[in-house]
Amino acid sequence: MLRISGRLLTAAVCVVALGSGGEALGAQTANWFTVGAAATGIRLQSRFATGASSDVSGIAVGASSGVEVGRVALELGYWQGRVGADPNGTQQQDVIDGYALLVLRAAPWLRVKGGAEARSYLTAGGTEHWVFWQARLRAERTIVDPSVRGHIELWHALSTEVNTPVTVDRAQGGEVGVTLLRALGPLWARLAYAMDDVRLVGSTRRQTLEALALTVGYGGR
Repeated sequence: MLRISGRLLTAAVCVVALGSGGEALGAQTANWFTVGAAATGIRLQSRFATGASSDVSGIAVGASSGVEVGRVALELGYWQGRVGADPNGTQQQDVIDGYALLVLRAAPWLRVKGGAEARSYLTAGGTEHWVFWQARLRAERTIVDPSVRGHIELWHALSTEVNTPVTVDRAQGGEVGVTLLRALGPLWARLAYAMDDVRLVGSTRRQTLEALALTVGYGGR
C-alpha cells in the first residue's frame, strides 16, 4: 500500500490550490516541440541506522526534450554529475540520471505523468542502479502575464528496482520553479529546485538528493 508523507500531502494540496486559484494557461491544442540544456548544483545526503552520515555536493549538466500532440506528450531527460568525497569516508562518485515520461494534459493547468526514472551512483567500489516507476502531478500558473510562469511537480514511486540486496521502502519527491518565456522569443529560461527522498526497508538508510537547476531551452508552448 502506498504511504504518503505529511510533506507530500501538503504539497499535493498546494498543487490543487495553485491550479484552481490561478489563471488558466489556455486550452491550447497546438502541437509543440522543445529542447533544453541545464547546469545543476546537486547535494547528496545519506543517513544510516548506525548513526553514520554523509553530505556531499557537486555539479551536473544535462539535456531534456519534449513533444506534445494534442493532449498527450512525451518527455525525455538526462543529466550527469559528480559529487566529492566526504570527510567521513564516502568516496567521490558520479551520479547519472535519465527519465522517460508519458504525459496527459488533464486540464489547462494540470498534467498527469507516468513513466520511469533510472539513476546510477558510480564509485571505485562499484555501481548502484535505481529504477523508479513513477506517477507524477504537475500544476502550472501564469505569475506575470505573459512572461513568467510558475510550477509545482510531485512524484511518488509506485515500484522501485535496485541492484543491491536491500529494497526501497518509499521513494518520492517534488520540484518548484519559475520559467521566463515570450520575452525571449522562441527561447526560455527556467530556475527550479527539486528534492528526492528515498528510504530503504527498515530505515537502514535514507538518501536525499537536492538539485538547483538553471535550464535554457528553445520551443514549446
